[in-house]
Parts: sequence; structure tokens; C-alpha cells
Amino acid sequence: MEMLLERWKGDAAAVVQGAADMISWILLAQLVLTLALALLVRNTLLVRRFWCALAHREVEVLFERPPLAIPPGRLAVRRCSACDPPSAIGCERRCEQAEHRLPCAPPIFDLIRQAGPPRLLGGSS
Repeated sequence: MEMLLERWKGDAAAVVQGAADMISWILLAQLVLTLALALLVRNTLLVRRFWCALAHREVEVLFERPPLAIPPGRLAVRRCSACDPPSAIGCERRCEQAEHRLPCAPPIFDLIRQAGPPRLLGGSS
């Protein structure tokens, strides 16, 4: 009888250990799937500063990349410093395509620094 009880105790421990392993694997799989889904479903906000050809000035725009965007590079304009108020976008939204976003001109001080010190005309040095 004691031998039967010892054997049953060993089997019970194996069953409990197997159940605990199964539950931990299920929880791990659920966590991985939840994180993957959260990354796919969330909106991405991007702030870009560039020269706007329509406003003829430098603007700062808040873009939103929708979840599972098709095509993947598609952006939506949420705010623009050229509009008043910034959330009332009234232009053609060409800046949603990257080829219409021109880089900003460098600040005037950078241009002066690149040109070097001023030179006097007509004088010999």
C-alpha cells in the first residue's frame, strides 16, 4: 500500500508540473501576440520641419501614420504651422508625399559663416 501511495505522489507531482508548464507557455504566447497586435494597431505621430512650396515658408507639420497603412508610407496631416488654427488644414496636403517636402534652407548665420570673413574691395592686402 505504501508503494502505491509513493507512486501516486510522484505521478501527481508530474501532473501538476505539466499543468504549470502548459499554463506558462499559454501566457507567454498570449503576451507575445498582444504586443505584436499593439505594435500593428497603434498610430505613429511624426513631426517634420520643411519648406512648404504652397505657403512659401518653413513649416512644422504633425503627421499621423495610420495603423496597417496601405501603402506603408502613407501619412495624414494633423497639424500645420502654416494654417490658422494649425488643426484646420485648408491646402492640398501635397506634403503627405515625401517628394513634395523640400529641405529647409540653412539659417542665415550658417551661410555667413560658410562665406568667410568680409573682404574689402579695391584694397591690396
